[in-house]
Amino acid sequence: MKMMLPLWIIDPVSAEKKLDGLASQGKKLVSMGFFGNCTFEDAAPRKVHHRIVLEKGGLKKGTAAKGWEELCSGKLFYVTCNENTDEDISYTSYRTLHSILKMLCFFMICGCIGMFSGMIMARVDMEKETLFVMPDTLIYSLIMIAVGAIWAAFIICDKKMPGETTKMGGYMKTIPEENFIYDKATEKRMLKEKTMKMAIKPGWFYAPDKAEQWVQDMARQGWVFYRFDPAGLCFYFLKEESAKLKFVVDYQNVASDEYYQLIKDEGWKLEFTSVSRTMGFTIWTKRWDDDEEEPYFYSDIADEYTRAKRLTLTFGLTIALMIVVCIGLMVLYFTTLAEDDSLPALLEFVIVYTVITIEYLIFLIRLIGYFFRVKAKTK
Repeated sequence: MKMMLPLWIIDPVSAEKKLDGLASQGKKLVSMGFFGNCTFEDAAPRKVHHRIVLEKGGLKKGTAAKGWEELCSGKLFYVTCNENTDEDISYTSYRTLHSILKMLCFFMICGCIGMFSGMIMARVDMEKETLFVMPDTLIYSLIMIAVGAIWAAFIICDKKMPGETTKMGGYMKTIPEENFIYDKATEKRMLKEKTMKMAIKPGWFYAPDKAEQWVQDMARQGWVFYRFDPAGLCFYFLKEESAKLKFVVDYQNVASDEYYQLIKDEGWKLEFTSVSRTMGFTIWTKRWDDDEEEPYFYSDIADEYTRAKRLTLTFGLTIALMIVVCIGLMVLYFTTLAEDDSLPALLEFVIVYTVITIEYLIFLIRLIGYFFRVKAKTK
């Protein structure tokens, strides 16, 4: 018997349930290709739990010791089953891959929106009835819809995967649910009564060491960090007695369930995590008393330097590229496109792109400053 499971890499949970059902009907999986082409043979009906593990090397000895049986394997994955439904294997590899693909989808959508907007602006003199039926605008619209649908499929399928150790809240799912101690009405009242304070700091994560010191200083002054807003730009503080609070910003290539659990077991409280678990921020706090030593998140300065270097390279190159694009657009505008524009349109263009360029320059300077401050600690 042959069957196709073409979407297994997008929706592994549904594919595994399909294999569970076939096994209960006496169909045993004997081979599976990367594109989901499966071959089954007749066997005794079994009630087993299947897992398609996105990992090279096949079934590990430690996993086999827990009762898992390898059915087949490929270069990048293997399929295993277990009669004990309480045993499970982490879906971290899928979440990592999905995070990368969702990020690519996001950039593609942004690119299509940019191209679409540019074409609309270039055709403002055309008649309205012909504006949205041009072949290129239609193509970009269809690409945005298709990529958006793929993005939505990843989000929906990610929610099917069990094993999350941290339940996230907020409309962006970036803050642990238990961190929302007060409801919105209570928080609004506390802000009016000045028992709660809010501070907005856009771009603070480009100099995380300064933000860490600022939050710790606020705690000593009796304003103890409470939570972030879902975007991570607004800091909320509660009026309490002076406290010692360690505030740490960590930047991870991949933030797995194991990573969260390991840090929590060491007594740290998760305050925020980026929307994407790949190449994103996680923020932690930990209190300590006068008779205790100050807690340190990084094991040594070399470890902190590695993370600072990774953060600077990732965001520094991106910001530098955006600065080059903004300057290039201004040069192109003044040399080619601005001949027929009125003075107000010229001023608007100059002001907008000058502000954007200055903003990116500030972010880049803050990021480079952070890197050299951490580097200085290593000497």
